[in-house]
Amino acid sequence: MFALSGDIGVDRIMWECDYPHNDTTWPLSQESASATLLGAACTPDEVEAITHGNAERVFNWTMASADALVG
Repeated sequence: MFALSGDIGVDRIMWECDYPHNDTTWPLSQESASATLLGAACTPDEVEAITHGNAERVFNWTMASADALVG
């Protein structure tokens, strides 16, 4: 995992993509996040927390389901 994640706590780490700025990983953001988190040997639960779970908890919102995005 990340070097200081044990000190910080996975529940305090969030991944972000600073779209639409030109120094972001977009349009390869999902691939970049996967490479970073899987390269750091994150567990599936840690990936879920870092990519959206912690933000849902902190900002009190629920990520839209894939079903809601299909028109």
